[in-house]
Amino acid sequence: DRHTLQVWSLRTGVKVSSFEADADTHPTPVGFDAHDQLIVAQSKGGTGTICTVDPRTGKAGAAITLPHPWRSGAAWSPGRHYFLLQIDAKGNDSFEVINLANGSAAGQLTFPEAHSDSGAGMAFSPDGAHFAIARRAEGEVRVSLFDTASGRQLAENTYAVERNLFQPTHGNLGVQFRPDGSALLVGNDILNAAD
Repeated sequence: DRHTLQVWSLRTGVKVSSFEADADTHPTPVGFDAHDQLIVAQSKGGTGTICTVDPRTGKAGAAITLPHPWRSGAAWSPGRHYFLLQIDAKGNDSFEVINLANGSAAGQLTFPEAHSDSGAGMAFSPDGAHFAIARRAEGEVRVSLFDTASGRQLAENTYAVERNLFQPTHGNLGVQFRPDGSALLVGNDILNAAD
């Protein structure tokens, strides 16, 4: 059933719990928060929600309403206090920052031009002070760096990429900071964060 999520124990192979969404809602598990609660994205009509689900009981917590359905991709800040996800806003690339500590939407970023022909890549720096968003379209990648506290864009660079076996043409673009925060791995290219 595509409207039901099930939690299974890897150790015992026994189903622990299940979460059943409304019949016209499509739930997608996207990860766990700092308190071991399952984060579930749901789409219904032209909007979406993010809620926590207790994996032991299947009981849902309070939901955060998004202005558009969840599209793809997600990134967590260190400590899993903030959650960044791409939402499906027609005609542009939009991203929502969720404050998991108080269950509220902390802000939204919208790029006026639609740049992603597939899921964007997102990552927080190891210290949580910055986050990066990489969007890909027609042989190029645009990488934007933001300040987490203010949401202010610090830098943006566009560079051409050649498609190869290690960089798929569809799906989310992999983004990861170097452990010291000095560089980004985007697809199979390393970018200096200071550039």
